[in-house]
Amino acid sequence: MEKNSDSQVPPEFCTNSCGFYGNPIYENMCSKCFKAKEEQANKKDLDTAPPQSSNTIPVMQQLEAIESSPTQQASALDSLQTPKPQIIEPVQQIITSPTQLSITKKAQTNKGRCLVCRIKIPLVKQTTNKCRCEKVFCDVHKFPDQHSCEFDFIQRDRKELEKNNPKINEHPRGGRSFNRIE
Repeated sequence: MEKNSDSQVPPEFCTNSCGFYGNPIYENMCSKCFKAKEEQANKKDLDTAPPQSSNTIPVMQQLEAIESSPTQQASALDSLQTPKPQIIEPVQQIITSPTQLSITKKAQTNKGRCLVCRIKIPLVKQTTNKCRCEKVFCDVHKFPDQHSCEFDFIQRDRKELEKNNPKINEHPRGGRSFNRIE
C-alpha cells in the first residue's frame, strides 16, 4: 500500500502570517484568522446597510403631499412627528417585615465554590467557612469585612447581651429597697 505523493499538497502557512498552517477550505488561512475575517465582513455589511424605517412611505413623498394639499397640511405634519415615548413610573414595593426582605435576597446556588472568587471549596471547609449570612466563602473571604456581609452583628450582640444579663427588677425602687433591721 503505497501512497501517491503526487496527490498530497504540502502544508502552507496561514496567509495572515500568524504562524499556523492554513487550509485551502479557509482560503489558505487558519480557522481563527478565517473566523476573524468573516466577523469583520459581517460588521462591514451591517454598518453599510441603511436603517429600515417603520414608515412605508418615503419622507420625500410625504413632503410632496404636504406641499400639494394645504388643507391636509396639519394632519400630515402630525403623521411626521414621532410618537412621544410613554413614561412608565416605577412601582415601589414597600417592605414591611424582615421576612419579606430575606425573600428578595439571592441565595447561593453552588455551595461548593466561594461566592466572591468562585474558587473550589472542600467539603469540610464548606461547614467551617459558612458565614452568618448563610453563604459559603474561601479562607480569604470568610471574614465579614472581606465579602461585605449583610448580617447585622450589632443587633445579634444586643440580643445576646439581653439574654445573658437579665434585669433583676424592671423598676428599681431607688435607695429604699433595703429594710432596716433593728
